[in-house]
Amino acid sequence: GLVVKTTIEQQAQQAAVDAVNKQAPTKAPDNLHIGLVSIRPGTGEIVAMYGGKDYLARQLNDATQSIAQAGSTFKPFALIAALEQGIPLTSMWNGDSPQTFDDAGKPYPVANYGLEGWGQISLISATAHSVNTVFVPLGIKVGPDNVVDAARRAGIPESIAMMPTPSVVLGVASPHVLDVATAYATFAANGIYAKPYLIKQVLGSNKGVLYEGKVQTQEVFAADVMADLTYALSRVTTSGTAAVVGSRVARPTAGKTGTSNDNASAWFNGYTPEVAASVAFYRDDATQSLNGIGGLNSVTGGSFPARIW
Repeated sequence: GLVVKTTIEQQAQQAAVDAVNKQAPTKAPDNLHIGLVSIRPGTGEIVAMYGGKDYLARQLNDATQSIAQAGSTFKPFALIAALEQGIPLTSMWNGDSPQTFDDAGKPYPVANYGLEGWGQISLISATAHSVNTVFVPLGIKVGPDNVVDAARRAGIPESIAMMPTPSVVLGVASPHVLDVATAYATFAANGIYAKPYLIKQVLGSNKGVLYEGKVQTQEVFAADVMADLTYALSRVTTSGTAAVVGSRVARPTAGKTGTSNDNASAWFNGYTPEVAASVAFYRDDATQSLNGIGGLNSVTGGSFPARIW
């Protein structure tokens, strides 16, 4: 006799399912998993969720229960730490590839995607093109513990292990899609974190209200830091690794692609002023690559995930 009302919006949910069905590769291995979560910034309401094709075939929600390496999805947390310490987007960095950095006295070799060298490059361009050899020294300079702190404040929960080492900016941690969507919703809400929730209301058999979902928010970042962050992330969707988004969406967009080592996972996380969403592709474990799926030599966050988004 209970009536359970969720925060899911039917039109948004149908759009999410249609996007996965239309934009995902048709020939794909059975263990390719796609997770999608869309959240309303500032309230935490989950407006759409795709956790897999068929619950009867696989009783694991790929949006809220499965985990995948975050890859470059985590670079904005280093950017936030830098902005909070007064390092501007206009600061210049060495984007040559490969380079070797110091990790607690041990050499830490870092290369860019496709071994591409960028020479002297601004932080804003390094964000647009996801330049690893800029973000690793940026993370070292601001302090890896501050990168982790920014991620926690944004919405990556304590249950997701993050080590304060130079590799944290490259997303070696493995969050849920829901966690990342929540973090990017914090960016979209100008630094207001909202705890995600799915159940709006439960009515009893006599239509009395038994439960009411509550909006729980907290200001975690300064608005001016978020304005700079969003400006940098908007370059990703207009002229960077997810330019496909800027060409297809007639709204102001900002976001970040994420591709992990050996193409074990691929993400696109983005937002407009009204909505934030994350889309992730991954397989059963990080030893299995996405390469070759859908006829692509390498499946990056700017390919299928960005198109679905």
